Amino acid sequence: MRFANTAGGRLIVGIDNPKVTEAFKQMDLHESWGTGLKRIRESCEELGIQEPELQEIGDMLRVNLFRPPVLASQAQKRMPASEFAQNTDRAIIALLEENSHFSRKELAKEIGVSESSVYRRLAALRKAGAIKYQGKTSDGYWVVLR
Repeated sequence: MRFANTAGGRLIVGIDNPKVTEAFKQMDLHESWGTGLKRIRESCEELGIQEPELQEIGDMLRVNLFRPPVLASQAQKRMPASEFAQNTDRAIIALLEENSHFSRKELAKEIGVSESSVYRRLAALRKAGAIKYQGKTSDGYWVVLR
């Protein structure tokens, strides 16, 4: 496979195997060669991010896509850890009051955080005496104490 940029910025993809080329022609796929990479490049330009990096490695093609840099205004919008914990705790308590049989996995899915975050917040709520788990792990339930 060969890659080349023309003066007009058009990417040309060539396949060295004549049998593959003929198969593509018979399947009427030859007209769309290169359009996917072109669309990727155009999207990157629209988003203002670095153009993808194409590397031919043996018989494989590697495409490196780059993320946009985090803007200072976006970084400031991140929620402080203490506020995240308070919001997560409130959400967990509200859900447990609604359904005392929620699992950590179900709580995480409902709240939109990771299971490990739910695990840590449940441990903190237990330690604070806000909740407790009654019964066996497999068939127990949560009790909200506050």
